[in-house]
Amino acid sequence: MIKSAGFRGLLLSGFMLYALPVLADQATSQQMLAQLGQLRLGDSGAQAIVQLYTRQQVPQAVATLEQLLAQSPQDRTLKIYFGYGQLLQAAEFWQQKNYLRAAELAKQGYFYLDEAAESPPENWRIRYLRARYDAFLAAFEGRCVIALSDTGWLQQQTEIPVRLQPMITLMQLHAATTCHQPKQAAAARQALKQAGISADGSTPFITPAEIADVLQPLLEPTR
Repeated sequence: MIKSAGFRGLLLSGFMLYALPVLADQATSQQMLAQLGQLRLGDSGAQAIVQLYTRQQVPQAVATLEQLLAQSPQDRTLKIYFGYGQLLQAAEFWQQKNYLRAAELAKQGYFYLDEAAESPPENWRIRYLRARYDAFLAAFEGRCVIALSDTGWLQQQTEIPVRLQPMITLMQLHAATTCHQPKQAAAARQALKQAGISADGSTPFITPAEIADVLQPLLEPTR
């Protein structure tokens, strides 16, 4: 998709002032996503993925990802974001009380999330993205066990940047709470407290660190 790694350097240098305890700075993230979209106007896949994060023209973004995936069926980045898109649409249909259509889209979405995350070789960024979605779901979705498995695995990967670890811990806290694992939840909550991070029940918007360390590298041609 993206042809140059220059934007990653811009992200890492221009936003390094944000300290580790700052998980969600939505204004900064929105600015970074806008820059990414402007710098990659000719990359339809990158444009579609940015649209998913900004919730702009989601059906069109999903259609674009579906077309690209038909051309590159083994592309795990396209797979997981197509799954994201299907799940976003499922949530919209659920709000409209079209429960049958919501269930159909959710089933497809989870299928593509799992296809991407579980295809060899292991890719920590793809596993991270699956955990990022699953960890903040309600209990009835039944995905907290997968999120706990993913976050436990992610915590063992030494190549993951340190500044992503608090979000992994936050994901683990939410998943453990949903899965009724009080000891694991308490340990995660204590780790966040020691890092100076307060956790509430909301789903954080994509953070500057996630854009720089997860999203951007996945959009580069070698992933």
